[in-house]
Amino acid sequence: MCLWATTIHDTTIWVKYSDDEGWITEPIGLMDFILLTMYYNCAQGGFEFGGIAENEEAYPAILEYVQKEWNKVVQYNALIIYAYQDNLIWYFYKADNTPTDDGIFLSCRTEEKFDKFFNLFDFSEL
Repeated sequence: MCLWATTIHDTTIWVKYSDDEGWITEPIGLMDFILLTMYYNCAQGGFEFGGIAENEEAYPAILEYVQKEWNKVVQYNALIIYAYQDNLIWYFYKADNTPTDDGIFLSCRTEEKFDKFFNLFDFSEL
């Protein structure tokens, strides 16, 4: 858990990780922070249909697919999110930008889109 804050007087983003620690600045601008949180909130349950690909052998095909037509909308603090229409593919990444063992996640606004990607790749419903 953490808290974020800003003031009406500047666009610095501040973060606090616990009551025992003080506030520190985030190295991200206000507009980028707003976009990041918007996409991440959609990815984390804002879109009704979600899945996960946990088979590491499927990762290269999924990433090749999304890197062709999808837009990378977030790459910050070990999180990458790709968007295409009302669909998101996202994952936490290691130093070499490859997905961690947590998997690659799919978040879709409609069941029809979810079914399309579910059938293309090895996603399990969440």
